Amino acid sequence: MDDKEHIKIKVNKKVVYLIVFTTIIVFLLSFLIFKYFPEQKRTSDINSYKKQIFDSISCQYGCPLTEQKLQNKTQLLPDQSCVQKCTIDLKSNKNESDKFSDQDLKNDDLFLDVENLVTSCKNSSIDQSLILPSINNTLFFNCVTQDLNNFKIKYPYL
Repeated sequence: MDDKEHIKIKVNKKVVYLIVFTTIIVFLLSFLIFKYFPEQKRTSDINSYKKQIFDSISCQYGCPLTEQKLQNKTQLLPDQSCVQKCTIDLKSNKNESDKFSDQDLKNDDLFLDVENLVTSCKNSSIDQSLILPSINNTLFFNCVTQDLNNFKIKYPYL
């Protein structure tokens, strides 16, 4: 055999295109299966857990007010048995809370908005007509309950 003799392989263009196309499809499918779908599932799980927290908060603020003694003062506060019922589901999902970090739950402004809403309602419910200004709990709890419902527009997963 002569060293100058070369082996020539002819590859059909269709075969090359098919190999490239197959490689791209395999890559895309791998990305979807191993990256995109798990991230979407995790996001869905986080939003579901945040909805449970939000529903519990809404339920607690919506409990009927009963006269209770707190710090040697009788005042209208959410009924304790109602508040306990509102937290049962959340407490039963302890495994859910262990799966998510604080950062996972703060991927949007939901909890900051809830906190700001409560502060705003608290400030607007202060009864200045008394010698020592105090919060009118009826106004406060009604304000929070009504305004929490508006969050369902801003946060569609609720």
